[in-house]
Amino acid sequence: MKLTVLNAGKNKLKSTDEVRTLISLRALISNDNEFASICRLDHMKELNTLVLSRNPICKVGESLDKVKSMTKLSLSNCQLQTIYSLKSCTELKELRLAHNDIKTIPTELVHNLKFQLLDVGNNLITSCSESSDLKVVSSLVNLKNLNVQGNPIAEKDNLAKKIRKLVPSLQIFNTRPMDKSTRNEKGDRDEIVDKKQGP
Repeated sequence: MKLTVLNAGKNKLKSTDEVRTLISLRALISNDNEFASICRLDHMKELNTLVLSRNPICKVGESLDKVKSMTKLSLSNCQLQTIYSLKSCTELKELRLAHNDIKTIPTELVHNLKFQLLDVGNNLITSCSESSDLKVVSSLVNLKNLNVQGNPIAEKDNLAKKIRKLVPSLQIFNTRPMDKSTRNEKGDRDEIVDKKQGP
C-alpha cells in the first residue's frame, strides 16, 4: 500500500531530505519544524498539497521547479524574501505566504493563471504602481480571494477601488466579501461589505 498523505508537523525535523523517497505522496504536511530550506521534490510527481508553514525557510530556490501537479502550497510564517521561483508551479490554485519578508509580487507570477486564492498578508509589499504588483494581480483571471492586509501597500488610498477594477473575478478582498449586488454594468464591484471582524 502506497503512502499518499504524510503529516509530519511539529516533529523538530531539520531537513525535507527525510521524505524524498516517498514518491507516491500527494499531500505533505510538515509545518512547525526546523527546515531552513526545501530539497528538490522533482520525484514527487503526484504531490498536490505542500504545507511547510512556520519553518525558518529563507528561499524556495529550484526545489519546486518540476512539481507540476501541485495545487495548494502554504509557506506562511517562514522567512521568505522572494517567491519568483514559483512561476513553474502553473497548476497552483491556493498560495498562502502570510507573515514573511516578501517585498514585491514578482512579475513571474503572471504564469500562475489558475490562482484562486493568494494570501500575502503581513509582508513588506509597498508598491502600488499599476505597472508592478497590481499589474501582476490583474493578470490572475481566476483569482477569487486576495489578502494584502498588514503590508504597507494596504495603507494606500483607493487600493480597494483599484483592485475591484483590475480583478473583476474577486469575491473576497482582505478577508472581507465583496458585495455582488453592487456590480456596475462592466462587472466591477462598487463597494466592499464592511463586516465587523470578530475578536
